[in-house]
Amino acid sequence: MTLKAKNNLPLPPQHQPDSDPPGEPLPFDVSAQAEFQVNDERQTSLADILQGICELKECVLQQAEKDGHSVRKSMTI
Repeated sequence: MTLKAKNNLPLPPQHQPDSDPPGEPLPFDVSAQAEFQVNDERQTSLADILQGICELKECVLQQAEKDGHSVRKSMTI
């Protein structure tokens, strides 16, 4: 085999870089991160709502007891 024949051999596959070149679209959906942040805010709001419900329940129970009703045993959340 001559030197010229060696140069005609197919090249081995080139190593691909680990990261995408700048300017290329990302391989994953970045909206998922934004959705997680929104869901996290919703969970905080739900926690606030649940705390408010528990406080309201206590107020209702206290008022019912003042009015002479016994509702603590039957009312649980």
